[in-house]
Amino acid sequence: MSATFGFAIYFICWWLVWFAALPFAARGRGQDGAELADGEKPVSLWLLAGVTTLIAGVIFAGVYAVVVYRLLPVDKFPF
Repeated sequence: MSATFGFAIYFICWWLVWFAALPFAARGRGQDGAELADGEKPVSLWLLAGVTTLIAGVIFAGVYAVVVYRLLPVDKFPF
């Protein structure tokens, strides 16, 4: 796997995870008009970006293993 292909796959995984997790982070209790509890903070987008990076890394590791070790050979697909 070339570095450019690897970066492209990681970039796609990162954005897919970001857009999948964004609705959960964007709908905090403080943004729906409800009051936040004492000491409660709304979800930080930096925290979401960090979690997204970790999850995308795990997904990319799986895709990398499938591509490099040919765990899913193309010959098995009926065309």
